[in-house]
Amino acid sequence: MEKKKVLFINGHLNAGGVERSLVDVLRHFDYAKNEVDLLLLEGTGDYLSEIPSNVHVIMYPLNEASGPLLRTLFGTFVHGDFILFFYRLFMLFRKILGDKIMKYAFILFRNGKEVYDVVIAYRPEAAALLAAFTFRTKKRFLWWHHGERNIYGKKQKEYLNVCSKFDSIIAVSESSASIVKETFPLLVNRVLVIPNMLCVDDIRKKGKETPLMMDISVWNVVSVARMSPEKNMSLCINVANCLREHDFMFHWYMIGDGVEAMKLQSMVKLYKLDNYFTFTGKLVNPYPYIQHADVLFHPSLVESQGLTVLEAMSLYTPVIVVESAGTKEYVVNKTNGILIRSDVKEAADAILQLYFDKQMAAKMVNNAIQTISVFSPQVVMRKIEQIITAK
Repeated sequence: MEKKKVLFINGHLNAGGVERSLVDVLRHFDYAKNEVDLLLLEGTGDYLSEIPSNVHVIMYPLNEASGPLLRTLFGTFVHGDFILFFYRLFMLFRKILGDKIMKYAFILFRNGKEVYDVVIAYRPEAAALLAAFTFRTKKRFLWWHHGERNIYGKKQKEYLNVCSKFDSIIAVSESSASIVKETFPLLVNRVLVIPNMLCVDDIRKKGKETPLMMDISVWNVVSVARMSPEKNMSLCINVANCLREHDFMFHWYMIGDGVEAMKLQSMVKLYKLDNYFTFTGKLVNPYPYIQHADVLFHPSLVESQGLTVLEAMSLYTPVIVVESAGTKEYVVNKTNGILIRSDVKEAADAILQLYFDKQMAAKMVNNAIQTISVFSPQVVMRKIEQIITAK
């Protein structure tokens, strides 16, 4: 039987929820039936070593072609980066002539195949643009990870033109699917839901990889997220400031980086909480911290699915979660986790409740194990195979 030729397109493989999801899909793909290329547009990244050897990785750092037009054209030409030079020209012509000009951009991607059976854009924007217009294929799919609607006006029309070229738009949760349908009413019949998978055995194995010097005489709280406004990591510091007033010893591990990292560290110093916090920066493997923590506190206001919460559940760690559309789909308050508003007192009370009520924490952990079964690789890959092989 001839193998299907499949192309995945993404920006990079740096540590993040979307990239973790992509790597997991590639690790569970059926290479007896599929020949897979992976096109990366922004460099390689932290997870490159986890990509199976069966995957042909193609690198085009097209993000380096962004910036002021004349400066970019001059710089790429002088340095002999002719692929970036011509890609920047294509983006200029696109503004004048429209998206269809991008079909000629295939001449830049000579180490890809002439024709694919399936092309999958694992992100919108550049990945989706190339998947929609540049690569010839029989089927096109766009993965949608957005947890909030933030596309309006002219941008919405531009996105619609691109998204309409896909056979299906794959949302990672029901709430994410609702966002796609609200944003693109004409495409409601093309929206499907396939959640990100949860590789429980791998997560638990990685949770044991690095021994940590956690002080077990205090209660350890961990939060893992990009440090950006929508992730609401400042709530952690405000909650810690509130908890300090109680007769309660704790330490809080903040894992991640981003535009608000310096601001958050300054808050810790301002409140004189230095002895209560450890900032680890971005970690490729945060699982030992999650596994050894007494609770995962997830403050994010926006989640399409909330993979970090599910990972904590798989590591037998109780979770306290600020309500977001994605996490509300599977976190049942005081059953398999605690759902709260983004409120300092409510969050502090939830942490203290878990601290004093060990029976409740144990019950939540037991119920969470049942929750994660629907995100197994077997269940998710079956759904992916169905859309790829469908006539």
